[in-house]
Amino acid sequence: MILECDIGNTCCKWRLSCDDGSGVKGGTFFHSEGFAALPALAGISRVKVACVANAKVRRQFTDLFENLSIQPEFASSAAKVVAVVNNDYDPASLGVDRWLAAVAGYMRYQRAVLIIDVGSALNIELVSGQGHYLGGYILPGAKLMRGALLSDTGQVRFGSDNCSSGLDFGCSTAGSVTGGVNAALVGASLVAIEQAKIRLPAGFAILLSGGGAESIKEYLPDSAEVVPDLVLDGLAWVLP
Repeated sequence: MILECDIGNTCCKWRLSCDDGSGVKGGTFFHSEGFAALPALAGISRVKVACVANAKVRRQFTDLFENLSIQPEFASSAAKVVAVVNNDYDPASLGVDRWLAAVAGYMRYQRAVLIIDVGSALNIELVSGQGHYLGGYILPGAKLMRGALLSDTGQVRFGSDNCSSGLDFGCSTAGSVTGGVNAALVGASLVAIEQAKIRLPAGFAILLSGGGAESIKEYLPDSAEVVPDLVLDGLAWVLP
């Protein structure tokens, strides 16, 4: 059995699969209190990890395997993996989650692809039809935007009112924040699509990933496809 983990800034997404790549089960949890929500480690022969969390979280994860004959394998960004080439972006400064998503997205179709990953951050990546990584955007995700309003303003205060998850103008502070955050995520995604059209006029696939993918899908082109585990999928190529 192979354990694959995508350790983000707030959540850990995991998947347990057989050696032949067939998925068995998986889940997502907040890792702020440790990794007790991971499945039992007995029978696991290999651990593949994408980690963008801080050193403390990474150490907590590796400590789980201290008494086992398993050494977790941490993916890293590179100048090239299979058919995907990164000529312009310094691999040392390219988040491994972004790189994994770009590799998995391109290898899914082996054609030009725009990847919109809606998580703690909104990560957007563009890969050409020849497999060249063309860069992307990084924006705060919904939680970070809300947190910034609470911490950096004196009057914008809001609770957990029952608000629409759409783009309606709010009639309360909470509703206005919800609509504004959604509009920012959708707007950035639409701008990315238009910019991608300029760079790749021959066309491209659009893939949505991350926990917030479904929340913006209805506002994007009908061709956009939700692939929830794109970062985990990339581990098969980066750590074969």
